[in-house]
Amino acid sequence: VEEVVEEQLDHGIVGIAVAVVAGDDVLWSGGFGRLDVDRPQPITTATVFPIQSVSKSIVATALMHCVETGAAGLDDPVNEHLRPVGVANDWEERSPVTIRQLLTHTAGLPMTTGRPPGASLEDQVAHHVRTEAEPGTRLIYANWGYDVLGYLVGRLNGSSWDQAVRDSVLQPLGMRATAPGSASVSADLERPTGHGVSQLDGSHLRLGLLPPPTNAPLPSGGLVSTVEDLARFLIAHLNGGGGIVAPGTVADMHRLHAPLGAGGGGMGLGFRIDLRRARPFFCHAGDGMGFTTFIGGHPDEHVGVVLLMNTGDAQEARSVIARRALDSVLGAATPRGARAGTRAVAGPPAGGYRSTYWGVAARVDVAAGIPVVITPPNAIAFAPSTGRLAPEGGRWQADGGMFDGCELDFETTVEGGPRFYGGLYPFEFVADDAVTANMITLPVEVDETGELNGAWAGTTDTPLGPIPLELDVDAAQHCVTITVMGTAGTDPEAETRRGWIRARFDLDIVGFGPLIAFARLGLVGDRFEGLLYIRTDDGEFSFPAVLSRA
Repeated sequence: VEEVVEEQLDHGIVGIAVAVVAGDDVLWSGGFGRLDVDRPQPITTATVFPIQSVSKSIVATALMHCVETGAAGLDDPVNEHLRPVGVANDWEERSPVTIRQLLTHTAGLPMTTGRPPGASLEDQVAHHVRTEAEPGTRLIYANWGYDVLGYLVGRLNGSSWDQAVRDSVLQPLGMRATAPGSASVSADLERPTGHGVSQLDGSHLRLGLLPPPTNAPLPSGGLVSTVEDLARFLIAHLNGGGGIVAPGTVADMHRLHAPLGAGGGGMGLGFRIDLRRARPFFCHAGDGMGFTTFIGGHPDEHVGVVLLMNTGDAQEARSVIARRALDSVLGAATPRGARAGTRAVAGPPAGGYRSTYWGVAARVDVAAGIPVVITPPNAIAFAPSTGRLAPEGGRWQADGGMFDGCELDFETTVEGGPRFYGGLYPFEFVADDAVTANMITLPVEVDETGELNGAWAGTTDTPLGPIPLELDVDAAQHCVTITVMGTAGTDPEAETRRGWIRARFDLDIVGFGPLIAFARLGLVGDRFEGLLYIRTDDGEFSFPAVLSRA
């Protein structure tokens, strides 16, 4: 485990804290790297990290404590417990939103992040949370669903959501370093800076030095913790509830309630549920500005791992370290007799795919006779990755890349097209021919003598869909102007030579705020191809761009 951790530090991760648990003990733990890329202080197992969406599993456990006491039932319409506050739902009469659906992301709520400016948690639930699909018909990863659950936990306990979580989970387990992110856990504890890794030049972007949020932390991702504390929480889940909930309740949380694909994966209650080499597996990942987190394990073997990193979009590092940590205890062998009666599986359909969550792109191809799944940099990955696929009991197990150690299910849609499921989040990828066409990287060869001057128009491919671009180039004056969504920016000192444009633009786009755009475009035939790197306070993201002469 130390070996693979050191490899990931070499690949751009600034700091890592990890703990491996077995039975009711922490088998091994360690801190690696630094609190801040510019400071020498080391990460330790007591370093307090924002844990992002791992908060959801803690909130879910507090909610299940309320279910055990009879304060609420899993299939109760949530609005019965929230009145006069309520979740807006156009299907309320025939399909009310239930507590189980909120726990499994099947309540029909949209994919959202953050809180409306100036809104309290109660205001958010009362005036902003609304279904976009009939409850029970789709699995949509919905942060606001867990904000509703947090508000519900507070209501059922007659307190704030964080006090209810503290009373029912944190204090009984001795998780003294875990609290809402705005709370002062301990004045003498140094917290790590969040970092991004620039796809433009590989430099580290310090993202954790921004002013604190004006709104209080949200139940869906607002807790801070340490690997020591989360190891206590994980041990409780691996050993019958640890006294905070009953063994039967824990088993129910780790059971599949909302299938996604036919291979045994989907959502449990507060956890992603799947199989890995026929072993039941539960986990939750977390991603946020400058941080990447994970908690998960195999309940039958009572083995798990906690992983906290102060570098955002580290999807591959998370998957690789978590797999190595689990394999270090269990080994990679399939449990004896587990593969009896497994079916043969055809090769995964090649082509482009796009996730219904975050718009993550993927391409399935064949390299040296072996199927591979390739992902470009995306909303949760700062670098491209490739995973080799091997058949595993009717599924395909990934070796390497952002899906490392995960098993993928390839299926056919009702319309006859391919899709696949899998990953540490409940990902669903559907075939999208545009992905292959738009998985453009920086061109290897350009027309070094071609004409750069003039007006160019095209699009950049983003999770919001194609966004129009215009470019005006005066190569002799080294001046380039870009127009994005009606906002123009000019670089009077751009590099415009030998078939390349390299430019930097300061933009303030309505609805997005101030940002910096870096253009790296090469002339290929009669068009520019390349990437736009968009840098904001939240980090840096790259988008493929193609422009032709206007």
